[in-house]
Amino acid sequence: MSVVVVLRRAAAVLTAVVVLGAGVPGPAAHAIGPARPPGQLCSALWTDPGSRTVRGVVVHGDLVVDEGCVLADTTVTGDVTLLDGSGLRLEFRAVVRGDVRSTVEPPGYDPALTAHWATIGGDVVVPGYAHLYDTTVHGDVVLEAGTGGGVILGRSRVVGGVRGTVGSLSVRESAVLGPVDVVTGTDVLRVNDSTLGSSLTAGGDRLVVHDSRIRGSLASTGSEDVLVCRTHVDGDLTVTEVRGWSQVGQEGSEHCRTTVGGSVHLRDNPHSVVLGDLAVGGDLVCAGNTGPQGVVRTERLTVAGTAAAPCEVGAPAEQPAPREHRCSDLLGGRPWDEVRGVQVRGDLVVDTTCRLADVTVTGDVTSVPGAGVFAYRTTFEGSLHLVSQSNLTDSTVLGDVRVETPVTDELGLSTSRVGGDVVGTAGSTRLSSSAVVGGYDVTTTSFARFQGGVVGGPLRSGGGRLLVHDATMADDLLSDGSADVLVCRSTVDGDLTVTGVQGWSRVGAEGTLPCATVVGGSLVLVDNPHSLVVGDVAVAGDVVCSGNTGPQGVTLGEALTVGGARPARCS
Repeated sequence: MSVVVVLRRAAAVLTAVVVLGAGVPGPAAHAIGPARPPGQLCSALWTDPGSRTVRGVVVHGDLVVDEGCVLADTTVTGDVTLLDGSGLRLEFRAVVRGDVRSTVEPPGYDPALTAHWATIGGDVVVPGYAHLYDTTVHGDVVLEAGTGGGVILGRSRVVGGVRGTVGSLSVRESAVLGPVDVVTGTDVLRVNDSTLGSSLTAGGDRLVVHDSRIRGSLASTGSEDVLVCRTHVDGDLTVTEVRGWSQVGQEGSEHCRTTVGGSVHLRDNPHSVVLGDLAVGGDLVCAGNTGPQGVVRTERLTVAGTAAAPCEVGAPAEQPAPREHRCSDLLGGRPWDEVRGVQVRGDLVVDTTCRLADVTVTGDVTSVPGAGVFAYRTTFEGSLHLVSQSNLTDSTVLGDVRVETPVTDELGLSTSRVGGDVVGTAGSTRLSSSAVVGGYDVTTTSFARFQGGVVGGPLRSGGGRLLVHDATMADDLLSDGSADVLVCRSTVDGDLTVTGVQGWSRVGAEGTLPCATVVGGSLVLVDNPHSLVVGDVAVAGDVVCSGNTGPQGVTLGEALTVGGARPARCS
């Protein structure tokens, strides 16, 4: 796995001191305060002064936002610093290769930083409000707002972590690969429909987690209250010193299936904690809980390990082992109908076309030939083994997806999340605005299409066409024997390798369309019997070429930038 090394320059703060001339009477010398950080002023670059917009420009070096700034389809090769009270908006595939930093929040509730479809190569440091949508941050998000401000991450990806203090933090349909360690001051830390690649540590005000996967541990210390619902925690779950009524696996009177791979620790809580539809893979440990009802255990709680004495009072009888269900039984003899709003406790065999809406399946799903899965707002807590045409929309798979479909069938993921890997063979795959936390390794006969979204592990594709637009690959991308390759407006954190391509292929080029693409590792083009064009691509590592025998070989465009070694010719 290649490691992205983002080179960032720190903007020095210069202090100018005005000293009166020697021997001339006058007032004492005095400092006039911090000087403006070095860099070009955004106001000097506006292409549309009326809207304070810089559009279609490459800014070499650092940028200083002095009077408000909109960067649209613009690249800044250095850092961006916001002066006191100024705001920055990144939109339409804007790229900042360094840090974005603001030290003083603008007055009112307007965010210092707003981003839509943007890429930030370094850290984001904000003192108050920031809204990031469909944006990738390759560094950390650092919150320095104290008890105020609010930050939203919507359909975004943070390669680093999120840390600091802020009034509220909302993570929606996003992926944060590093640890989240946040204290909220006045409102809530909310995680919805998201994947956290490491641990979640929270304190201060409310903690609310819905429909998410936490690949590390979850710990709350001193929160106002805690709610965890329809979520899988790979590690331990710890709640300490909670001040209000809290629930895990239950919301109000409704159960919501939640799983913890490790142990659950409930310690020194002055208020009650309810354990609802919760499966604990380790132990249940309780000590010093003095709430009005202490620790409330419902009949849906299961503990694979041991429960400490303070948790044994009123313990339910052992739950029966999950059983196998068939979709035909759930449909009740109505194959044209759909299964809606139920929880399937155990494994599901898809023996007929199975349409699911607002369903939770606690086990694995296996389909038979000719029987596909079509799911909407459905959570699969296990893995899926699909052998026919299937499509998931607004759905979550906590395990893996294995496909073995005929050459005419497609696997579709739309605004969905897979907590594990996607592997196998298929006629075609289509991933739209979806997140795969693990890797992707599928051989297709027709095509593999990625439109938006994130793949957290290595991506390998072969056989059919490989089409990648507006997507982020957190590891390597390998095309091995594809019919042709097109990568456009995308980010590959590791190496991008194309080998054995059978048709005319392009990286960072698609006609006259904007197609800026970033490769954090090296661009490797080897043993390709057809022609390749490399257009608007920023490569942090090397460009490696050998054995390319296509009619036009490899064409390296003028917009290509290379941080490492670049051959004079690519053959």
